[in-house]
Amino acid sequence: MFSTALWVGGRVDGDLRFAGSTYGPWEFWPGPLDASGQTTAARCATLDRIWVVRGTDLSTYAQEGAATTDMAEWPIAWGAPFFIDTDGDGLQGPSEPTQSLDLGDAGYGTRVIDLTAGELPAVFGRQTAWWVMNDAGGEHEWSMEEPLGIEVQATAWAFGDDDTIELNTSTFYRFEVINRTTAPIERVQPGLFIDADLGQFNDDRVGTDSPRQMLVFYNGDEEDEGRDGYGTPPALGID
Repeated sequence: MFSTALWVGGRVDGDLRFAGSTYGPWEFWPGPLDASGQTTAARCATLDRIWVVRGTDLSTYAQEGAATTDMAEWPIAWGAPFFIDTDGDGLQGPSEPTQSLDLGDAGYGTRVIDLTAGELPAVFGRQTAWWVMNDAGGEHEWSMEEPLGIEVQATAWAFGDDDTIELNTSTFYRFEVINRTTAPIERVQPGLFIDADLGQFNDDRVGTDSPRQMLVFYNGDEEDEGRDGYGTPPALGID
């Protein structure tokens, strides 16, 4: 994947609002929004970060008590998912549900994860990344549209330790889009901008697998040539 971007459009009081871009300038900024749908440059700068935790980080902590920086600073104050490891094994069991804070919850915006009390980052698959962003932190110079006033809590994860090749070669993304303003957003349309360069990109093709509802990128001939090529042509599916 060379580049992807979340796009969200909708109407507020009949007027079109939009957030998204292709290769920039970007229309999402780091950090959450407050109850009035606003943010500050200082908050954006403080939360300009992607937190990454692996399953092995949790098991190491359970066995040795050593936490990575991202574990110790996992931002549950701003909605990052976590669970309480009641049995102390470093694994999230069926009786240990995923939790997250939101506006109005005690500790939102201030709470620090308490590893010693058993609070651990929720890791989906083998490795999970989490970040939060918003569309109100600056001017929309690409689309030239007004912001929607949305906060996006993003979670990305991968497996990589399973015998199933489909899981080993897949990544997963969840975008929770939250309207932080008092005005309803009508006719909301989310989508993705996708530029999938498969090694040598000059001979790439794109199509659809309609029964699977899947977008497919594939090589246009029998070899992916060049310094950046894979040799044996790869393919990429997006569901």
